[in-house]
Amino acid sequence: MTPETSGVGATPPTAIDAAAAPSAGAGHGNRLDPWINSYADRAHGMRASEIRALFAVANRPEVVSLAGGMPYLEGLPLDLLGEMAQRVIARRGTTALQYGSAQGDQTLREQILEVMQIEGITAHSDDVVVTTGSQQALDLVTRIFVNPGDVVLTESPSYVGALGVFRAHQADVVHVPLDQDGLIPAALEETLAGLARAGRPVKLLYTVPNFHNPAGVTLSAERRPQILQIARRYGVLVLEDNPYGLLRFTGEPVPAMRSLDADGVVYLGTFSKTFAPGCRVGWAVAPHAVREKLVLANESAILCPSNATQLIVSAYLSTCDWRGQIKSFCELYRERRDAMVGALAEHMPDSSWTVPEGGFYTWVALPAGLDAKAMLPRAVTARVAYVPGTAFYANGAGSDHMRLSFCFPTPERIREGVRRLAGVIDGESELVSLFGVAGARAHDDVQQPGPDVV
Repeated sequence: MTPETSGVGATPPTAIDAAAAPSAGAGHGNRLDPWINSYADRAHGMRASEIRALFAVANRPEVVSLAGGMPYLEGLPLDLLGEMAQRVIARRGTTALQYGSAQGDQTLREQILEVMQIEGITAHSDDVVVTTGSQQALDLVTRIFVNPGDVVLTESPSYVGALGVFRAHQADVVHVPLDQDGLIPAALEETLAGLARAGRPVKLLYTVPNFHNPAGVTLSAERRPQILQIARRYGVLVLEDNPYGLLRFTGEPVPAMRSLDADGVVYLGTFSKTFAPGCRVGWAVAPHAVREKLVLANESAILCPSNATQLIVSAYLSTCDWRGQIKSFCELYRERRDAMVGALAEHMPDSSWTVPEGGFYTWVALPAGLDAKAMLPRAVTARVAYVPGTAFYANGAGSDHMRLSFCFPTPERIREGVRRLAGVIDGESELVSLFGVAGARAHDDVQQPGPDVV
């Protein structure tokens, strides 16, 4: 065996004769990416999240970020958690650092049942599949149900991370309107009937029923059984994503949709909002046959979720006052919600917004003629960031809305951020009144730098 044909001493790939490499002229690709024509079809639909693209700018200390939905982790007892994590490794290190079950740690799955009981869910630990955050659970459910071209229904607007998953699996996303009481049953019925007449069966109905991301609204208790009955009549599986349900500021929890229909709902939960997103521990609760597919899909994707983070979350649930911590978070986020709503009323009276009963977000409708996406560079120049409404639609709609997050900044920073944002909106409104919408956009394109140069 010669050096050229063995692993030792072989010519490195960077030194391969250029004539042997794929070239744009040969139809294999282009200078930026010689493998452009080799990707699977689903890869061509991938694009960067508008929220992720903001982080590099929004995380600068001089910018008030009302964009990202990051929990306020300084509210956790970090010293105690550090000691707890150390004990987990010291006492159970050979388990924590080893491979585990694709379904997840048995003790943690039993503890998850206790968490879900708060919203009326009764299940068996065998029904639970632990995942690397609920985002992975969302991807697994989509993988086992959705073929390219299949229809998935979502609210209008919908969670940007879900839209990315559906796009990656080449689903055809159809939006269904919501209002102050959540998804509208009559609109769902009309949409499903129209798709049935067109011969287009629907695989999933994806919904965030509690403190919706991005709209901030909650699906009313009266509508939940109506939605489930409609979905059952059309043979559509409901995918209930509930990251914020325990972060309620006022009133009692609304029973989860899963508590009303165990056979027609796959429920997604996570510890990212009530504990820590860095642990990346979420879960799915599914009917028996679906659960078996999820375990197999989980195994093929990652072999098993992290034992270390599962045991840390389990130790937290068994040794800390996690209910008290959730109550503390609710009080903290309620104060910030109130600061946001108060600042909007003071500085942006010509806009309208939702007043969420919990969660992280409010959904702001801009004055007529304004475009939230086009306005964003001007906002970043004014040292404030938000997420344009277009991020939350599969069809490019939503330019007249923005999502504002109140979970991370202090109340003082929130008020300052809204004050800066109001100045941007006033300036944009003046341009619209002078030049019209198209003229304002042309002026903005010439005069305003993008976020990457601020």
